[in-house]
Amino acid sequence: MWAAVRAYRDDRPAPFAWLGFLLGVTALSRPAFVLFAPALAGIGLIVLPALRVRPRPAISRWCVMLSVFLVTMLDTGQWQLAVPRPSAAAASARRLCLRAAAGSDLRL
Repeated sequence: MWAAVRAYRDDRPAPFAWLGFLLGVTALSRPAFVLFAPALAGIGLIVLPALRVRPRPAISRWCVMLSVFLVTMLDTGQWQLAVPRPSAAAASARRLCLRAAAGSDLRL
């Protein structure tokens, strides 16, 4: 939020680029944050002009933020694909262990 307020007040491309990058990295921690950047851009491009808020950042600033956000998401989205998933053999071994543990007659 600090980066968003700073970008809004500064009205230069660099803070908007940082905002887009930070939002992209934040979206890695929780997928719901993917909606935050388009929502901020929607507020800047639709709500602020509708309410006739002056001064407001130029449209190009919001486009910079969305562009950097999308590039960050495309670039870092590959990290999620690199996470190893359990193989079918590991899943079968786990099921066998659970069945063996459930079927054993261990009484304390």
